Amino acid sequence: MAYADNQLDALRHEEVMRYLATHPEDAARVADIREQNRRLRLIFSPVLEPLPTHLMPAVVRHRIVARRKRRMTYLASLVLTLGLGSGLGWQARESMLRRAHVPMADAVEAYRLFASAEGRPPVDVTGQDGAIQHWLERTFVQAPALPNLERFGLISVGGRLMATDTGAAAMVLYRDTKGRQVIFYVRHPNSQRDVGHGSRRESDVTADYWSGQGYNFALVSPSEASFDTLREAISQRPPL
Repeated sequence: MAYADNQLDALRHEEVMRYLATHPEDAARVADIREQNRRLRLIFSPVLEPLPTHLMPAVVRHRIVARRKRRMTYLASLVLTLGLGSGLGWQARESMLRRAHVPMADAVEAYRLFASAEGRPPVDVTGQDGAIQHWLERTFVQAPALPNLERFGLISVGGRLMATDTGAAAMVLYRDTKGRQVIFYVRHPNSQRDVGHGSRRESDVTADYWSGQGYNFALVSPSEASFDTLREAISQRPPL
């Protein structure tokens, strides 16, 4: 309600005040809305703080690119050690170059930056599926529908627009009652190709990824066994 959110001009505000003075039930509903708004501000005030420098889009993008360059430099030196003139050397080169282009590495990076951070991570939008879906549709053309993960005990709590070396991406944060967090990550394919459908584990994090509707997707979760049901469901049938 615009009145409860203090969004009315002075004249309209005065009119609503007069109406509420003679309609106590409506006045009580407005009071409830204002109290809910107050509580939400208290809950999410840490979320809405300015983004720390190390989480700024340009910094994140630079980190991803730098990491990729370091990986390629290391692999190139290792290939030279094996000897490029031999068949073994060329086979090793092909294998390691494939590993250098790890699918959805930026999604894992986003998870480590936001979902693994202590406290509430800074986000662009808060709320559950409806508000975040609307935000996603303003961000992407023909935006995909958010996966509903409630049957796995996860609800969406916020979204963040990311910057990668291939363009914009969106991260949606899900949380369960124990405070454990999962992210849904979406971006356009890079210049190479779609990521296909697969899964990979990186230390304590597992990324399940797939392509469709003109986008690449990833669901990144802790590698603990309690998320096996979620990962198995995605491996059998991606949510999009």
